[in-house]
Amino acid sequence: MSPFNAMPRDPVKPGADSREHRKLVSVGSRACSARRIAHRLGTVHWGPMKTAERILVVATELFNERGERNVTASDIALELDISPGNLYYHYKGKDDILSLLFSQCYRELASMLATPILEDAFLEDSNPLERSWLFLTVLMEVMYQYRFLYLNQSDLMQRYPEIGRGMTRLLSLKRQTTKQLAATLLASVHHAFADGWSSEIISDELTTLLFESPLPLPPAPLVQYADFAVWQRQRLDDGGVLAEQLEYWKEQLSGAPEALELITDRPRPSAQTFVGAAVAMPLVKASTWSVLKSRGQSAAGATPFAVASACWALMLGRHAQQEEVMI
Repeated sequence: MSPFNAMPRDPVKPGADSREHRKLVSVGSRACSARRIAHRLGTVHWGPMKTAERILVVATELFNERGERNVTASDIALELDISPGNLYYHYKGKDDILSLLFSQCYRELASMLATPILEDAFLEDSNPLERSWLFLTVLMEVMYQYRFLYLNQSDLMQRYPEIGRGMTRLLSLKRQTTKQLAATLLASVHHAFADGWSSEIISDELTTLLFESPLPLPPAPLVQYADFAVWQRQRLDDGGVLAEQLEYWKEQLSGAPEALELITDRPRPSAQTFVGAAVAMPLVKASTWSVLKSRGQSAAGATPFAVASACWALMLGRHAQQEEVMI
């Protein structure tokens, strides 16, 4: 059990700020990051700690400062001003301390990655970018607290196979969460800016940048989108390709309904105006979005946006009693 789990919570101040305070406490309790940093910096005093708890705190500090391989059990005892025998009374040695610290790190990270705070109730009024930023901030704080695990990760995983297996499982969880993060961000942008194919690329590169450094990203393609746009414009302008395609679509769209005849409270004006109001309402929840993604890919290889657009057009057509709907 982490020595910080038993620490007292801050008192909740009465008044209008109590609800906001409880919301913030719920975030801090998931990673305990702010409390741990403050405690190690000496800015918060939680009262006397037991020797076993002090050993874990000081060992973490020394591992982070000097590197895990450069610290011995005697160094930890000397820093604590206790005898090596006192340290061995609580832990069998450095390997025992290292294993316990990794178990703490693993539990914190696995808990966050399994149930990310992207969908917590207190964040429902914020936008996807704010939720993603907060989640990554808290996640990185926890990783920074145990940064000695990442200083020479390959060497550590070779010397301690149990830690290696745990790091591999964590990386798998990080990949899954990063995909969810990318999907959440891309769900808030227009389909012309990014689609399902782009989501896979973004999630892979986010995982590499955040969790697999210093592995380099693959080199950027020699042909960028701007080059493709110039080539496409030249192709359309030369040889009458643009005129041919315009004629095709004019023929396809001939006779298409000019307006969507929905049943409204008031008759449609003879001249189109833009007087009115906008009403925002969520149409697709995160769980529904995942269903759309899986169904679309399994049935026709379509992106969630394409499936949602088809469902939206179907609903509008049924309400307007029209077989054709212009999108």
